[in-house]
Amino acid sequence: MPVGSELLGRVIDLHGRVLDGGLPLQGLQRASLYRAPPRASQLQRAGQLYPTGIKAIALFSPFTHGGRAAVFGGAGVGKTIILTEFIRNAVEHLRGVAVFAGIGERSREGLELWEEMKRREVLGQTAMVFGHGAARCDPPSCTGEA
Repeated sequence: MPVGSELLGRVIDLHGRVLDGGLPLQGLQRASLYRAPPRASQLQRAGQLYPTGIKAIALFSPFTHGGRAAVFGGAGVGKTIILTEFIRNAVEHLRGVAVFAGIGERSREGLELWEEMKRREVLGQTAMVFGHGAARCDPPSCTGEA
């Protein structure tokens, strides 16, 4: 899979194929998705809280810098809005970048998030990677990745 700052503002699938209608990505460094996890001694201690900008999440389920988070929920419950706020805060307030990985994301939901990122002008500091279910991705049963 391609890696690097050239992916900021772009939408790709898990094989590195461009999904945003832009120019193909060429000459990028690549990294394998399949590698051993880091040793426990290599991990940083979770200590510094990540300011999500959403008080209810900060109180009931605080995030830490360098951690991972997943958002689960039914259709229409506000997952896209929450994700957009997380990414906007990372980009605008923390001067960082965001990587969104939509695994099993429906094309409509992915397009909605992409359009919202463009509208809020944070897409340029965000890389979006969609797995199975997004536009032009092969089903897991056909690629042997199920």
